[in-house]
Amino acid sequence: MKVTSYGKTAALAKRVATSTRRCTVNPLIGREIEGSEVQPAPVKKKVLVAGSGPGGLYVAYTATKRGHQVILCEKEAELGGILKSEQALPFKREMYELSNTYALFARNAGVEIRTSVEVTPEYVEKESPDALIVAVGSQPLVPPIKGLDGDNVVIVNNYYLEKEKVTDQVVVFGGGLAGCECAIHLGQEGKQVHLVE
Repeated sequence: MKVTSYGKTAALAKRVATSTRRCTVNPLIGREIEGSEVQPAPVKKKVLVAGSGPGGLYVAYTATKRGHQVILCEKEAELGGILKSEQALPFKREMYELSNTYALFARNAGVEIRTSVEVTPEYVEKESPDALIVAVGSQPLVPPIKGLDGDNVVIVNNYYLEKEKVTDQVVVFGGGLAGCECAIHLGQEGKQVHLVE
């Protein structure tokens, strides 16, 4: 049996705690030693946040906790960003609920939330914030394959809106995490699924 000295154990613990691990749910992961208290800002500012996905909601919440006046704008009527797509998969429902939790944090902290408001250059000029945080998320990468613009094609992020288009015979293009999770769900529903990577 190998015995490790305290010094080596402490060094290993520090290296593990400060490595570059990241988590969508817990932005403090890997920074536990630094503490989790949000420090007040020395100068209070007006902050405009564009986008209400997990990043936008959490940064709005954190900025408000620091004492800033925060306005969060979402161009759609519902908050949540990409996490809204998770509501269609029963085993991913908790990820969808995360956006509701972050929205509750933001509201309770005092974030002013405006839905159905797109942040344009003119809107930024009108609001005149001290800081603009762009958290508008990403767009799915759709390869230029003939037929992918057809009425029978559903982008995985929009599945929760277009479930009725999916028949009993399904081809899922893309074997990444989102494609595999969607294929599993459709298979659990009894559909014949072909996963293509």
